[in-house]
Amino acid sequence: MLKITVEKTGRPVRVKLDGSLSGPWVAELEKSWVGLGSGGRKGWLVVDLIDVTHVDAQGRELLRRMHRGGAELIGCGLMTREIIQQIQLASQGCEPEKS
Repeated sequence: MLKITVEKTGRPVRVKLDGSLSGPWVAELEKSWVGLGSGGRKGWLVVDLIDVTHVDAQGRELLRRMHRGGAELIGCGLMTREIIQQIQLASQGCEPEKS
């Protein structure tokens, strides 16, 4: 289950996620993202991952695409910080070392 809350009251637009970004919920987030339109610039959208409990491979790929589309990803748990760091490194052309 994933709760998606979109706050359009200011700039940037904020999308807050709560729960598991996996399975059919990935498509729901993508629909929400597409519905917001493309900001076309860095920082037009903030994706709040603070309350995300799980992200599957499809969820990670969607977050990568959102980041490439200008979204800023924020999170504070170990899992979400690791995912954000991997996405940021990949966008810079750096791949993290595999252990």
